Amino acid sequence: MRFSISIIASLLLLTSTYAFPTINKPKQHPTRSTPITTHTLPPTLLYQFPNNTWLENFAIRPNGQLLITLITTPEIYLWDPLSPSEVTHITTLPSYVSLLGIASPIPDIYYFVAGNWTSAAGTVPGTYAIWKLDMRVSSPKVVKILDMPKAQFLNGLDVLSPSDGTLLVADSVLGLVWKINIFTRTYDVFIDVPEMKIAVNSTLQLGINGIHIFQNALYFTSMTQELYCRISLNPTHNSSHGAVETLATGIFGDDFTIDRFGNSWITQDPMDLMTLVIGEGSRKGEVFTLAGREGTKVTQSGVPYVVGATRAAFGVLEEDEDVLYVVTNGGIAAAKNGVVGGEILSFDTAGFLNQILG
Repeated sequence: MRFSISIIASLLLLTSTYAFPTINKPKQHPTRSTPITTHTLPPTLLYQFPNNTWLENFAIRPNGQLLITLITTPEIYLWDPLSPSEVTHITTLPSYVSLLGIASPIPDIYYFVAGNWTSAAGTVPGTYAIWKLDMRVSSPKVVKILDMPKAQFLNGLDVLSPSDGTLLVADSVLGLVWKINIFTRTYDVFIDVPEMKIAVNSTLQLGINGIHIFQNALYFTSMTQELYCRISLNPTHNSSHGAVETLATGIFGDDFTIDRFGNSWITQDPMDLMTLVIGEGSRKGEVFTLAGREGTKVTQSGVPYVVGATRAAFGVLEEDEDVLYVVTNGGIAAAKNGVVGGEILSFDTAGFLNQILG
């Protein structure tokens, strides 16, 4: 089913307002990574959903289309850059409230998190499960892989080993990473370290958030501790691992992506910020604010550059390998600049690293 922008806009009257807990940023790490430099990188608005639509995560198909999960409804939508003015509804899981992390071990097979979380009530422990979406067929098929009753709030998801059928998923309340075997339909604790926990005295009950594997290391954001870290993994993918390396502090990070040069492009959802952390070379660890600026209203046509950015990833085609796609929740998490409909944005990063690093 397809929705044009005009049809979707008519749904605005049916939406309701979501409350999100007041965010008191913890003070565990008062010294930010230095230096922090602002280099504005204006985005292009590609598509906007109705108000109070929280776009949470997405995966990019081999053909360049985006598969987007929603938190405010348990739905997945497809956005096609060749038909940018509309989205296609893929699936709804009515027995859940929210859909979250999504990852692909092989082309056009996707695994995603389903569970019960709202901005008003928070998480419902024991409601989370991993589902499979098969996009190789004309009518997409979804099937449950396993329930995870021990989990409290599943969030970011990534593939550990396609051949072994293993995924990793962050539990933002327990502050750890689960390993899932999609072949045996089992799960157990994979990594549990202090840097993944909820910050002491934080009113926002979120620890580890986004996770991604790059060059045999697990990278993760720890939201309320304001950490961006990585851990080297054992080549056999057992539970042994290296020490935690802190790459940057002072980053209230949600999800992120790592480019082909090893740099990390991080969404800071409640802060309305996009951040770049340099990954290698003499500038390793240097932090740049790309879009948005805490305490200000940087606008494009009257709309803040990023209002609740939740996920970022680069295009997979030759023509968009330097295009950073970003989805947002429209400011539901912290509406200091007002709430708008969740957005699909793009940032043209071609030449940007040369510009800022010289």
